[in-house]
Amino acid sequence: MDMMLSDAHTHSLTSCSGIIAIEPREAAFMPGKVYSVGIHPWRVSEAAESDLALLEQLAAHPQVIALGETGLDRLRGGELERQTDFFKRHIALSEAVKKPLIIHNVRCTAELLAQRKKTSVTQPWILHGFRGNAATAKQLCDAGIMLSFGEKFTSGVPQSIPAEMLLAETDMSLLPIEQISALVSPADPGLPGRNLRLLFPSLIHKS
Repeated sequence: MDMMLSDAHTHSLTSCSGIIAIEPREAAFMPGKVYSVGIHPWRVSEAAESDLALLEQLAAHPQVIALGETGLDRLRGGELERQTDFFKRHIALSEAVKKPLIIHNVRCTAELLAQRKKTSVTQPWILHGFRGNAATAKQLCDAGIMLSFGEKFTSGVPQSIPAEMLLAETDMSLLPIEQISALVSPADPGLPGRNLRLLFPSLIHKS
């Protein structure tokens, strides 16, 4: 597959430059597009073992290049213990199929870092939609977690992290990824896209 991947996380099913996030039950792969598949923490209360089994099947699909979004949310999504169980299952699957993990995190940074510390992982972790401060960003990057920034973020934080840890995303935004990348990395708008493509060398655009 030959594409100019530049958007680390999007919910736009028409995107030609992004990793399109879908739930297992919604999986429908269109030619020329790439996906991440996962059970969102908001949906774990209603998810069953059959959804996890379906996720395992879909994880092997060649157009699925990442797992997620998965993660932890203290404000929404049911019991944190169940969210954690599903998160751990996604981590294990990410390692099994050797594909990066895209993470949703709301007020659970300590728990997220604890899972990172206790798990020996080889696949990249991408925390999407980061809106925290520079101190939290440093904690996450020091733990080896890449940060993806969307339309809304705390001013100055993207510039505070190591350049190689910086990604950009549209998520639910209507702004084009090029505009968001320019907001996130004004000195080098192409940096987030280059970092993303380095994670997926088989998808690098050859032109």
